[in-house]
Amino acid sequence: MVPMSRCVDAYIQVIEDDTLNGDIITVSAEKSAIEPRYQDPVHELLDDLCQERKEGILNKIIEHFQ
Repeated sequence: MVPMSRCVDAYIQVIEDDTLNGDIITVSAEKSAIEPRYQDPVHELLDDLCQERKEGILNKIIEHFQ
């Protein structure tokens, strides 16, 4: 069973630590571990590309309705 204090500590860490940026925190009865969001640089580049594309499309929609 995972102690509530360990869950609360992990939750506070997620809120306060800006460097996590989507990383995964795994909480178990023994420990808490942080896994990087991206396992390799290619996935990170693809995610950045998708984000830029979504922002560009959103900006076009906003301009259209202004």
